[in-house]
Amino acid sequence: MPKSNYISSIFQSYLSDNVLANILSGASFIEKMLQFESALANCQAALNIIPKDAAQEIETVIAAIHVDADSLAESTLANGIPSIELLKQIRANLSSTSAGYLHYGATSQDVIDTAYVLMIKDSIEILEARLKTVIQSLKHHLESNKDIAIVGRTRSQQAIPLTLGIKIANWINPLIDQLNHLPTVNASVLRVQLGGAVGSLSTMEDKGQALSDLMAQKLDLKDSFPWHNDGSSIAGFTNWLTVVSASIAKIAKDILTLSQTEIGEVIENKNGGGKSSTMPHKNNPILSEAIVALAHQNIQLNAASQSSMINMNERDAVAWMAEWLSIPHLIINTGTILNHMTTIAQNMEFQTDKIKQNLQLLNGLIYSETATFELCQYYSKQEAKQKVEEACALVNHQNITLDIALQKICPEKIDWNAVFNASDQKGISNDLVAHTLKRIASI
Repeated sequence: MPKSNYISSIFQSYLSDNVLANILSGASFIEKMLQFESALANCQAALNIIPKDAAQEIETVIAAIHVDADSLAESTLANGIPSIELLKQIRANLSSTSAGYLHYGATSQDVIDTAYVLMIKDSIEILEARLKTVIQSLKHHLESNKDIAIVGRTRSQQAIPLTLGIKIANWINPLIDQLNHLPTVNASVLRVQLGGAVGSLSTMEDKGQALSDLMAQKLDLKDSFPWHNDGSSIAGFTNWLTVVSASIAKIAKDILTLSQTEIGEVIENKNGGGKSSTMPHKNNPILSEAIVALAHQNIQLNAASQSSMINMNERDAVAWMAEWLSIPHLIINTGTILNHMTTIAQNMEFQTDKIKQNLQLLNGLIYSETATFELCQYYSKQEAKQKVEEACALVNHQNITLDIALQKICPEKIDWNAVFNASDQKGISNDLVAHTLKRIASI
């Protein structure tokens, strides 16, 4: 086995996905190109553009052909496209008459782009199902932990309390947004590409658009005018992949933070996570790490894909190749991320004792905002803020709790223990959780 393939195979199950890799494999690409050529001949015959017997022979040969992939690779190196050798191998099995009607009026970009779209279509079905699974898996944690008070953190520091309901709802809602956006993405990207040499389909005379529409029906794609020099639909799809990846990576980044030993509020895998070669006590959050790494890579790949929109005239192979290089990796990375997050959602565990302990870590300073608004009943907002700042300074200098410090500074008889109750800091939590559960139910 070549070294590059050997190394890749080691990380296959951790940083890749076999199901999507097969859908986007060279064999699959060849199959989709053959599907295009067969459908083209069939539809052209139906519109009397080519003879029916020629179309039937083309379809029969394509159904039985075994393509020499090595020759395809050699020809691609020589010509920059795989379609020349593919058509050569098909024609070698056709009569001289029928051979002239193969790929009639089409161009290489038509077959290559449509083949890519067909692979994208198969991939989207899997990605959509996995995204729904992730959402449903996270729903359990939302329902079970929605009322648990936890430290809210901003800019890596403890801020004020919130509920796990808010935190988990904020994990789930962006995923629902992207699921709901998917039909729009599908309508844009799952379109047949048929334009001929420069997008005018001039060889089809007045039947060009009818042929494109019929091809779309045959391939179960959307009908479309040629989009060979418009990269916006592909860019929209790769952007969707990137947003899904980054939205899940945000969850994974939270888990990486909350699972740090010093915080310890969540365990990524309660059944035992990643082990260390030298430290037996370790339970490394390896899936969250992989998710974040793959999401970062998708952001970079998406930038390359977006650049394909800046193409020249009627065909720009540089922009075209940017899509070839980025699309398969983006899809596979996203599928891997979804798989890993499903595993995490099914196995992670919140550590409620540690969560309660961390709420007390700052001797009540996380209630400074609450104290300020409580004192606004007696002082102006600025005066209340100044008094709480003085109390916070006492907490830090004398190692006392905020309620004791406030009793020293403020003459008002306030039951600060009653005021400083994390369970009362829910705010809109119940509404947000109910809204999120309603959205999940509609999926």
